[in-house]
Amino acid sequence: MTKLSVNVNKVAWLRNARGGSNPSIKDFFKDLH
Repeated sequence: MTKLSVNVNKVAWLRNARGGSNPSIKDFFKDLH
């Protein structure tokens, strides 16, 4: 569970740093499946 938490936090950090909606958290979870 820790690895997933770190990955979600990294995706959210990248999205916020870019000031937009990319990378999309929904797309990130689709790629996990």
